[in-house]
Amino acid sequence: MATREQQLDYFYRRTAEHILRVQRNVVALICSDFDVDRHALLVQARDHDRTKYEEPEFSTYVELTWMYRCQKLGEPFVPSEGFDERRHTATLHHVTHNPHHPEFYAPNPGLNPRDRDAAPAEMVDATAMTDVGLVEMCCDWVAMAQELSGSNSAHEWARKNINVRWRFTDDQVARIYETLDCLQRALENRQWSQRWTGSTQNARSSTSDACASCSTLAQSRTTPETFPSGPKRRGRKIFTKSQLGACAPIPAARAKV
Repeated sequence: MATREQQLDYFYRRTAEHILRVQRNVVALICSDFDVDRHALLVQARDHDRTKYEEPEFSTYVELTWMYRCQKLGEPFVPSEGFDERRHTATLHHVTHNPHHPEFYAPNPGLNPRDRDAAPAEMVDATAMTDVGLVEMCCDWVAMAQELSGSNSAHEWARKNINVRWRFTDDQVARIYETLDCLQRALENRQWSQRWTGSTQNARSSTSDACASCSTLAQSRTTPETFPSGPKRRGRKIFTKSQLGACAPIPAARAKV
């Protein structure tokens, strides 16, 4: 049976790597001249999944992340007392407090009590989801595909869940697939990949730094900052390519098992 320290170590590493993937996907879209409010997307992605390091999510997500690890490796998992109820509470809090989840905007946020990754009894109304929220959601979906299967495509997940688990408008559906298509092309562009991936050593170093930051954040339980809203116009001119080129790259990171 795993110790709490083992679970914490895996949680920090896996969560930091997931966030790095999401942020790298955001950068890939921005560098591909994708039409989106770049300022708002960058600000929002900077705080991706931050609530996982705060209660009521933190303690439960440590155990939940370990559960998924055990399932992946075919190892036994013994949940703590009351885990199922806490898992539901923590997940509902997460999806209703993070703008890359459709439930954040829904008047009827709901979860499947038996399987948090399955459709609930009533389809969640995501029609009020913002454009930046949709784009970050797509970056999140692709980050999960990268972790679980090494693929840069989340199209299969989209087909299984759009207007099944979450209800979107026709324009939103078109925007989702446009984003997924553009992101896949950008990630598979060799020139971009060589420019932004960096060396394996740099990736490991960045992940370690991220883990240290995550640990500090979790211990401090600080309240997330409130940032000013980005420009309402779609931001092709907010950052020039020369400015983006001066930014430090966000390297890819492999999932730890």
